Amino acid sequence: CDAILEHPLLDGEKKYTVELTEFTCPLSGEHPMQLDLNGDSHPLLQVRYRNIGMVIDHINTRFSHLFSGALVDPLLQNDAQTKEVFRVRANAASSVLTVVDLVHATNEYFRDLRGMLVSLAADRVGRGLTDDVLGSSGADWAGDEFVRVGIDAGGVIKFEISQRFARVFYIDFSAYGEFLFACDSYIGFKQTATAFFTGEEGVVTAGLVAAAGGVSSQVLSGAYPLSRNFDLRVALELEGPGLRIPAQVKWTTKNKQSVKFSIASFPISPEFRSVISIENTARPLTTPEFQSTLFIGNHVFRRAEDKVKERYLITNPQFYQNIRVTLDIERRNVIYNPTTDTMILANLRTPIKFPPGAYWSAKLRFRTIK
Repeated sequence: CDAILEHPLLDGEKKYTVELTEFTCPLSGEHPMQLDLNGDSHPLLQVRYRNIGMVIDHINTRFSHLFSGALVDPLLQNDAQTKEVFRVRANAASSVLTVVDLVHATNEYFRDLRGMLVSLAADRVGRGLTDDVLGSSGADWAGDEFVRVGIDAGGVIKFEISQRFARVFYIDFSAYGEFLFACDSYIGFKQTATAFFTGEEGVVTAGLVAAAGGVSSQVLSGAYPLSRNFDLRVALELEGPGLRIPAQVKWTTKNKQSVKFSIASFPISPEFRSVISIENTARPLTTPEFQSTLFIGNHVFRRAEDKVKERYLITNPQFYQNIRVTLDIERRNVIYNPTTDTMILANLRTPIKFPPGAYWSAKLRFRTIK
């Protein structure tokens, strides 16, 4: 933001300080998750078919491999990123703004896949594929729990896997999905005569997909709260490179020192709350609630002018006609490391993005000093 005045704002013979007393900025243009250039999130996970004898990520283990192309194309392949591979799409990003929204969207993904199994079962019957894998009709899946996703009182995601799903499918997480949900690369289960296996070992034997055996329904939880890596926004940084205030040496997001003219920094800290209901005998119920704030509105700061603590001396008040203030957002940037097949974090400071018609404002006060 630049303001070029016709006449000097300050008396060049006096000394002044400048301070920030009001600030407002919309956050609706900055999604909590990291989105691609087209507005989609990175892929999170996909359901794969336990195709015995195949490599764990072979194309013939994809969900769409179960059905003929004529029927599956309209439902999966033409919209593969929405149906077969789960990610937050640009047209739905505005509805996934909290961890609770993400849990709901993940449930919708599994519910959609189960609906396809029900509606496309006739396709397999018509091709003579009435085996014991998927059953002979959609009714076998219509009443199945498939996969239910929940969140406990501590904010940790929980996958409840039905017995039928565990024996027929497994879940393949992308590197970003592992990072976000705090799960291993695969959710799979295998029961042998001597042992029970989970994760990748629960899917393969000697490197190839194996039968699940007599696996029952399972529950798997993440290693840490979902909120840890969901909201990647860190802070808003307001700088005044044209205010002629003393320079400050700060560490940049690239781990180097740089000269800055910072006026204020506003951390972005979503709030979370757990609610546990109890009976009249003080015994807790088994359905705790996890709530998170919808932190997308305006970030507002107001302070009485006599209570502002941070004031900056203007080094040269003469010919003070150009006022320039910039606003950046600092985010944790998720970067894929192909060597280790993991995601790493690196802070990044960029100009903030705004939705159409939005704006930010700041009120500065100049004081004379003796």
